[in-house]
Amino acid sequence: MITVLVADDSALMRRVITDMLNSDSSIKVVGTAMDGEDCIAKCRELRPDVLTLDIEMPVMDGLGVIKRLMPKNPLPILLLTGTDDAKKAFDGMELGAVDFLLKPSGKISLDMERIQSELISKVKAVYDSREKIMSRMSAHMEAAKPARQRFYSTTKKIILIAASTGGPQALERLLMQLPKNVPAPILIVQHMPEGFTKNLAQRLDGVCSIHVKEASDGDTLENGTALIAPGNYHMELLIQDDIPTIRLNQEPTELGVRPNANRLFESAAEIFKDNTIGVVLTGMGYDGTEGSRKIKDYNGLVIAESESSAIIYGMPKSIVEHNLADMTLDIERIGVAILQALDV
Repeated sequence: MITVLVADDSALMRRVITDMLNSDSSIKVVGTAMDGEDCIAKCRELRPDVLTLDIEMPVMDGLGVIKRLMPKNPLPILLLTGTDDAKKAFDGMELGAVDFLLKPSGKISLDMERIQSELISKVKAVYDSREKIMSRMSAHMEAAKPARQRFYSTTKKIILIAASTGGPQALERLLMQLPKNVPAPILIVQHMPEGFTKNLAQRLDGVCSIHVKEASDGDTLENGTALIAPGNYHMELLIQDDIPTIRLNQEPTELGVRPNANRLFESAAEIFKDNTIGVVLTGMGYDGTEGSRKIKDYNGLVIAESESSAIIYGMPKSIVEHNLADMTLDIERIGVAILQALDV
């Protein structure tokens, strides 16, 4: 049985989230908290396996809770946030929260089934990986940023990256390994709600040597620039006037997600053939598997994050189980493998 503490200043939201979680027989909400101080006290008293934490609360907000809990009472935390709290959501993950999801808003019943399914899935995923998460949190507090590398070369290769739960942290650790003049463009699908990917791109751009931005329809590719698919948009690569060009669309979700990594991987492999490098990082589910199969059909390179490194070993596990991975590496080694594949 997975025990959960629900912290939210709204009595209605506490009830809604509690009912959602208790609808699954393997989960039990053991308590609720109405503000930050109450949350810290309840965590220490009830010792829940997982905490769902509202960012905006009185007395002490969610970020304050994370700062207080993590040094002495660490546990997996899922942030619940509104669409206007993107910056705080990423701040929370930098402090140690595992992931976030959007709170129900407006007429709560309209999107209830999707939110309930996502909430339950993420609670189970972080619970299954809690020992790894706790170990990673401790290491994260002490880890130094990877050294920035420099080299000079040219190539016609492309780097594709897929990530989901735990992805923002993994992306930062990977992209920090790439030098400013890396001789290939980088395209990224990170499963994330609309409005949050722009903030993610800005944060990564601030800490990485390469340039990182949220993709726009019609963008062309540049070496040393990473384009992140906007939340709620599929990102594909098409040839326009003999130039590989970004195309965004809101066609139906695939595997329950939009953007979908398979669509990016498949469209890019059709253009770059054996010059395609696909990387599948932490995340639930198996998005990226069929796209990686297409990359392999063209003799491209596929790298899967290792089980010891991935916070959630779902997407990369699928790559390995389908015998699509040329390499299975810890996140700290993937950057080096990419540079070697670029012949530099």
